[in-house]
Amino acid sequence: MPVLFLSTLSGSCFFIAAALCTNDIRSVFNTDVSSFILVMIKSLIVSASWICVYYAMRELPISLASPIRSSAPLWTTIGGICIFGEMPTLIQGLGMLIVLTGYIMFSFLGRQEGFYWKSRGMIFII
Repeated sequence: MPVLFLSTLSGSCFFIAAALCTNDIRSVFNTDVSSFILVMIKSLIVSASWICVYYAMRELPISLASPIRSSAPLWTTIGGICIFGEMPTLIQGLGMLIVLTGYIMFSFLGRQEGFYWKSRGMIFII
């Protein structure tokens, strides 16, 4: 958790420094309430995701947790399809199919290692 906090803090400091160097610091604070609320919701979602992954990595072997976590772009794409009605190209669709196939194969591998979907670590990483 300290690493998560320090990385978030250093990223924030870099962002503020970049805004100060470009003399654009006023635009950081000049936003309407609805945009601020959307940014806060996204921040909470991302923070919750990082915290869950932190605790999942403590309980799962890295050979199982890393491939599951690396499939995050797939779920972002699926969210874009379901929420925004986006349509992936044929190559993107094939890529998603490959990732899903690997995801299923890793679930079989994890089961052989003694980890099941209902374990606390698996619930956190999902």
